[in-house]
Amino acid sequence: MERRGGTEGTQTEKKPRAAAESAVEKGTPAAPAAHATPSTDEAPPAAGLDSAEPRAAAQGLAGPPCRPEGGASTKDVDDYWHALAAWVHKTLAEAVQTKAPGLRSAGFAEKLPHQYVPLPIQAQVGNEQSSSFRAPWNQTSARVAMTTTGRYEAGGNAMWLSVTPEDAKERIIAGRTACMEEIDEIATQFFTVTLRSGTDDGRTWERLVFPDLLPVGVLDKATIYAKENWLMDLPLVSGHCYLQAWYSAMSEALAAWANPEPQRGDTTRTTDHALASVACLLECALTVTIYAQECPTWKELGIFSNEVSEKNKACHNTIPR
Repeated sequence: MERRGGTEGTQTEKKPRAAAESAVEKGTPAAPAAHATPSTDEAPPAAGLDSAEPRAAAQGLAGPPCRPEGGASTKDVDDYWHALAAWVHKTLAEAVQTKAPGLRSAGFAEKLPHQYVPLPIQAQVGNEQSSSFRAPWNQTSARVAMTTTGRYEAGGNAMWLSVTPEDAKERIIAGRTACMEEIDEIATQFFTVTLRSGTDDGRTWERLVFPDLLPVGVLDKATIYAKENWLMDLPLVSGHCYLQAWYSAMSEALAAWANPEPQRGDTTRTTDHALASVACLLECALTVTIYAQECPTWKELGIFSNEVSEKNKACHNTIPR
């Protein structure tokens, strides 16, 4: 997979996680991580994306992969995050078929999550659609900006971004890896959904804003405008802990929807609340600020990563880098 463009950025080694990404792209379940507890119940097959029957009927979907135990290798942890991301993508595609409030934006039901277009700025939204507060990613604008300045910033889709560093060089550039306990703290601090009721606009959740600008560094500027979307392979240079925390929070919301816990014998309220949480977290993911910069050498990538990390750290100085 050529992630950063140019000869320096070419990856020749085939990664185990490619199977998970391929499964997402095809809309099929990914194989469980090696450390996950095997399930004796086969998950029901997902309906095609053009199916008229809501795939929310797929309640009872196999749950997310098991977390690696303490002391797990870097490879096992990376494989876990890629398996979790693949499960989130697949289950989110199921959840949007419910067309619940916040999940009705045009094109959601016909596309895979990494193909969702970043949300636009729009006047009247109510509970039918979500909206953004920044201009969304535009391929033409990206081409012009990268060609003339070597930089581009816009609202994007968090599911475009690499969930872990791809190799040893990227890991050095990204900085210290956050442990699971730190990821949980970030998820609690920034991705806890607050539900509400009785509002004029019909929204049942408070807006969540992705806490950090997400920096993307490429050796070749054409990487940024060569296509319209990416499947978890737009190279994030730092801030992976925030993306992992978002996936963790979204997996909990999706798990609560797919396998609701009854409240006084009724799962309706639990399901509605879970779908509101999914909608809130999806809105957050489709309004992230992605800042892309061309960095012709690995040294410049490191400098860029450090500069962005220091700026973000000024806002969140307790978060690992």
